[in-house]
Amino acid sequence: MNHLSNETLNEYLDNALAAADLSEAESHLAVCPECAGRLTGLRILFAELDLLPERILEIDLVPRVLSRL
Repeated sequence: MNHLSNETLNEYLDNALAAADLSEAESHLAVCPECAGRLTGLRILFAELDLLPERILEIDLVPRVLSRL
């Protein structure tokens, strides 16, 4: 069985899959506990990340980053 890629799972969560890909992903998730578990883990991770407070950096890193590009 070919499992869903991390990219596909992320696009699934972002509602960014084309209709045919969405149908294929949902069919796979219905019968694959491994991919369904990975999807649940991603949902939990993103929910926890949303709970983190926003931090403001004391230093503006933009000039340093741009100078290295």
